Amino acid sequence: GGLRDIEQRTIRMVGRETLKADPIRLLRGWRLRWQLNFEIEPETRASISELAPLLRGEAGERIRDELFKVLEMDCSPEALWEASSLGLLFAVIPELEPLSRIPPDGYHHLDGLSHSIETVRQLGRALQEDALGPATRRMARELREPAGHRFSRLARLRFCALVHDVGKPATAERDEEGYLHFYGHERVGAKMARGIAERLKFTARDAEAVERIVKAHMRPCQLALEPIVTDRAKARLFRNLGDLTIEVLVLSYADRMAARGPELEDWMVERQVGLIRELSERFFAWREMRERRRLITGHDVMARYGLKPGPIVGQILRGVEEEQFSRGISTKEEALKVADKIARSLGVLKNDAPSGRES
Repeated sequence: GGLRDIEQRTIRMVGRETLKADPIRLLRGWRLRWQLNFEIEPETRASISELAPLLRGEAGERIRDELFKVLEMDCSPEALWEASSLGLLFAVIPELEPLSRIPPDGYHHLDGLSHSIETVRQLGRALQEDALGPATRRMARELREPAGHRFSRLARLRFCALVHDVGKPATAERDEEGYLHFYGHERVGAKMARGIAERLKFTARDAEAVERIVKAHMRPCQLALEPIVTDRAKARLFRNLGDLTIEVLVLSYADRMAARGPELEDWMVERQVGLIRELSERFFAWREMRERRRLITGHDVMARYGLKPGPIVGQILRGVEEEQFSRGISTKEEALKVADKIARSLGVLKNDAPSGRES
């Protein structure tokens, strides 16, 4: 009976009709198997696999809660593999199914779905092995902070890793030499990922975060291939992403380490990983600079150049901020000199002297 199953650490269904009556029990059985480190007995496993399609009609929030309880676990990559083999994964996120038909290529040694689950696994390795340098432990602590519905930012990031490439099937095309390309897959995938998040009843804030993380997941590795990565470019990345910079850097690293195709050259990996590590450390310096009082304010800019509130004021302030980050300017006088230079380039300051008064 039930006591014997507990002693033998076994998950066993009461009956198929019970599973049919509430298909969420299919997910719950899978979740409990990993939460308790039990095994699902063969007949129950077969029934879960056969009945998995029933989950497609279930409430998104109930699916989300079971899925995220697994995504909170360090064993989530293995659990996701099992969910895939049982048919549960495609039942709750059908957008993942076409990924399984994306074959390995020059830069990827795994098919599309396997790469996505491997990316989830690499997230854990990155945070547990200090792979991102001195900032790793601080990033790991912040990712343990809550996101929506009492789940952590790390669980949300694992979800992003799982769906980060869902845009690839829709953008796949072969060139004349037969190589596969997925141009713009991050933009297409970001919209799809947000749609999945909304279907699973994420909070509006979390759905937006998922979209932004997936859309930006390629950016750090793309930036690494630029001839020169200036401090201004780094500051723009940080400013555009805010605190989501942490998620994007960790995902970018995991995505890189989950792709080991035969055409991937060592210099490329070293350069990309090196920049991600540098960005991880510099981000916290940038954030601490932002948290300190600004050297000049919007009021200073408007008064100095006779401006009204508008985008030009913000543009000048952002330029000063970038100089503060890259050159380490630390006084209001230095900031105003930088502001004058920017204002002059924008045509706001035509003479050597500001048109307004200095405040």
